[in-house]
Amino acid sequence: MNQGKNMLRQSIITVAAGALVLAVVLLWAPERVHRTVAVVCFSICAAGFLAAACVYFFTPKFLPYHQQASGLEWEELSPQFQGMILSALRIVAGGFFCSSAAVIILLAIPYRQGEPWAAPALFVIYNFMAVPALYGTYIVAARTPAKPPLIPVILAITLSSMGLVLSL
Repeated sequence: MNQGKNMLRQSIITVAAGALVLAVVLLWAPERVHRTVAVVCFSICAAGFLAAACVYFFTPKFLPYHQQASGLEWEELSPQFQGMILSALRIVAGGFFCSSAAVIILLAIPYRQGEPWAAPALFVIYNFMAVPALYGTYIVAARTPAKPPLIPVILAITLSSMGLVLSL
């Protein structure tokens, strides 16, 4: 349990420190730079979510950290259990894909047109996917010997937060 908490704490501190440094640098930048950096933050999240969607959708078996968490080889699982795991992975892939697609559309049209609701909508879309993902990865890290991808999820939450703040 302590290993998961320590990993989470270290990840949050690392990402928060980087975000703080970037925020201080941007403090004196013109508003145009703020919007550009916000688009970059939101776009990095969209690309990461799209990459995660591809990994979870196209994997033929569970991922290495799933194997570490379960202590089992893929071949040891019954075909029924394999099917259940693959369907859960496809559902997660769908969530990542839909979030990414929604963000790309919002960035391309309403955000670019300066709609005031677009940045908060982008933030909400990211975090409706990222916060439950963080909770799930934390549970795996805290309760198993696996090392799930905590840092990318924390980074997505941080970047979406930065994108929101820079857009206001």
